Formats: sequence, C-alpha cells, structure tokens
Amino acid sequence: AGYAGSRVLDGLNLRMPERGIYGLIGRNGMGKTTLLKTIMGIVTPTGGGVRLAGWDIAGLEPREIARGGVGYVPQGRVLFGALSVRENIRVARLGKEGHDGPSFEDLGSRFPILRERADTPAGRLSGGEQQQVALARALTGSPRLLLMDEPSEGVQPSLVSEMASMLRSIAGQEGPAILLVEQNVQLIRRLATRCGVLEKGRLVAEYGREEIVHPGTLEGHLAL
Repeated sequence: AGYAGSRVLDGLNLRMPERGIYGLIGRNGMGKTTLLKTIMGIVTPTGGGVRLAGWDIAGLEPREIARGGVGYVPQGRVLFGALSVRENIRVARLGKEGHDGPSFEDLGSRFPILRERADTPAGRLSGGEQQQVALARALTGSPRLLLMDEPSEGVQPSLVSEMASMLRSIAGQEGPAILLVEQNVQLIRRLATRCGVLEKGRLVAEYGREEIVHPGTLEGHLAL
C-alpha cells in the first residue's frame, strides 16, 4: 500500500491477537500511519489482504469497515472543532441505526468529560480532553479492533498515566483488541502485551511482554 504509485508498505505481515494491546513502534516515515489507514480503508492496498475474523475488508469503504467492527482514533484526533462534544458523538453514530452500541450516557460513565463538557465546542478542549472524546467516538460502534495513532501526542505528560489506565480498562476481558502506534516507549512498555517494529514498510521484529519491559529492548529501534 502507498500513495500515488509510491509503495510504503511492502511485504508486511502482521497478525493481531483477539484481545490485549499490540504496540507498534518505528521511526517516522516507516509506514505506521499508512498501515492504520490501510486497515481502515482510507488507503486501498495494491496487493495482499486485510482480514478481520476471516472477513476480507481490503478495498471496502471506511464506513463499511467501521460497521464491521473497526474503530479508529487518528493522529491529532480530527474532531469537529465547532461542534459540541455531544454533537461529535452524535455524528459518529450516524449511519449506525439498529446497531446496539453504547449511548452517550453509557460512554459518559467511562469518560466523565462527556458529561462535564457535553455542550462545549470540541475545539476548546485541551489535548487530553480531545483524546477522550476521540476515543469515546471510536467506541460508539462497539469495535472488536481499535486502531490508535500516537494517542499521547499533544497530551500533557501528567495525563498520559491517566490515559494508560483508561486504555488498559478498555482492553480488558470484554474489550476490543487495540493496535497502538506510539513513539512513547514508556507507554508501550506499560500497556503492550506484544510489540512489533516497523522499518521501511516491513515488520522486522516482534517482542513478547517479558522482552518489552526489559530496558533497552525497544529504544534502539527508534534511534536515528
């Protein structure tokens, strides 16, 4: 997969577990965001396939993939800044009539910011607050796979720990599997049950939990 004839992902083979958090690291320009966009249908693959529980979703429209069980929190959140928090969640529910996903009130029990700032324009929220809204928006479809691109970016360091606890709770026994793209190695170390390293569009290494928590295992892959 790639852009305008330029191949970004080439020979990538990645299998997600049904539960837990899979961390994905790599230097800038290695294809991490392209991978998430390809899974989500924003970028159409030119070869290979993308399978969700045996269902080939490659080439489908993003809305079809979302209905099929994939949630996406893009880099930078991409909220409707002029719309209120409540309206951002309402927009995410459009086209999902009949889907038994969580209501605004249900989400508010997990994300207090939804109740506290329901009528506040999303553009006036802090980075950490916007991340909560973006995450709640992705969960409206009760996804079985949640894609997250650099969730700690633009979030105050003091709030990253709170976000880590939130993601750990979401990925609990009944939660979706999470594919977490991050440059924050400490966040990956705290959360990931498995971690892959992307270089030039290929998965070049994978580590289990015991290797992830060992100091120095991941840092070398991000050094220039």
